[in-house]
Amino acid sequence: MLEYAFMQRGLLAGLLLGAVIPLVGMTVVQRRLSMIGDALSHASLAGVATGLVGGVSLLPGLLWHVLWERSALRVCAGGCASSPSLP
Repeated sequence: MLEYAFMQRGLLAGLLLGAVIPLVGMTVVQRRLSMIGDALSHASLAGVATGLVGGVSLLPGLLWHVLWERSALRVCAGGCASSPSLP
């Protein structure tokens, strides 16, 4: 089954993501930013959907939505006393 190149690339991507994502998750939880991470993940999903509907590459749509959401969170963190500050 692994004689196909796309299967080899898929396995490699899965292994790399499986090694990196837990490290990112631990950092987010230790810095108490888990809700911000959840908000950014939902923003990235909206970015992918926008890219698909708009007929553009998925990465620009994803990056635009995530950066827009992050800037909105920064504004809220600056004006809301209960929000954690973003790095």
